[in-house]
Amino acid sequence: MSGIRAADLRLVLPLPPIRIAVDPSASAWAGAVAELGLGAGPGERPDLIVADRVPASDAPMLLLRGRVPTRALRARGHAVTRLLVRPGPEGPRLAFPIGAPPAARLAFADPTPGGRPIEAVRRTAARIGAGMGLVPTGALVTLAAPAAGPPFPLAAAAEFGTDASGGWTARFGDGDDFQRVVLHAIPRGADRPTTVVKIARVPGYRAPFDADAAGLALLTRHAPTCAIRAPRLLGRFEVADLAASVETAAPGTPLNTLLDASADRALEHVDRVLAWIIELGRASRGPVGALGPELERLARDVLPAHEGLDPHPEGALLGPLGRLAPVLAHRDAGSWNMMVYGTDSD
Repeated sequence: MSGIRAADLRLVLPLPPIRIAVDPSASAWAGAVAELGLGAGPGERPDLIVADRVPASDAPMLLLRGRVPTRALRARGHAVTRLLVRPGPEGPRLAFPIGAPPAARLAFADPTPGGRPIEAVRRTAARIGAGMGLVPTGALVTLAAPAAGPPFPLAAAAEFGTDASGGWTARFGDGDDFQRVVLHAIPRGADRPTTVVKIARVPGYRAPFDADAAGLALLTRHAPTCAIRAPRLLGRFEVADLAASVETAAPGTPLNTLLDASADRALEHVDRVLAWIIELGRASRGPVGALGPELERLARDVLPAHEGLDPHPEGALLGPLGRLAPVLAHRDAGSWNMMVYGTDSD
């Protein structure tokens, strides 16, 4: 499956769309909707119309790109929400509701590494403008629905404690169609998110959620002192045939942001992260020989596909690994994936 990212904004609607009609003015959506199998057929009334202007026909939900007259939408009985959307190469990269200052602060919190001071000024101006509803027309999307509400994945996650009454952000990333969309939920009166919802784009795709659950369970069981600094899995669910999960939101600031903003303290921040990684290995160290089943799996399922590699568990490639003690590893410990807060004693 490819090319569905153009329709990613369907994941921030208050209700999951089942039948989508795409106006010719919004042709970028057409291929994605067809590939998802969500197009409204002949004679079917759509529950979502996507267009660049208010369409003559109506539907329970409208997604309109650019600045449109909201009075006409409210006269039709729609509740109206305006979003600021930052584009990516294939679809949206980021979206959040206009008029929610905590969401605007969160959305503009992560500068581009190596950015110039003038870029920080521009981000601040954009954040303040977005909080006040001042948004360039090209970045504006208007949602019209029977009732106002958070994106349907956040509403479905309410049973696990998700509260987006103070705002939300959706981050779509720049990966392939199997990359998950991440939504941060901010309760009313809070200045940062308390829960994070991850949802798949592709129906039936559960592998990364299984991996998250297994990894966090291993962390809790084998390195509980390190698990204190990791998100907690609050629950898993499915909505509109899409797998999803809820985690506690990690507090703090992304490490890459701190490295860019505070060169004087860069080594201090890196040292704290490295100390956690080292402690993770020390606390989770297993007995020598425990890698046996995994080495047998590699010998059976992986190495035979690679010509010239010795697939025997006791061979030159795998044999030495059997004499090592296994440890847990983060596997994606990039600066963009680490949050820093407080001090070592926190």
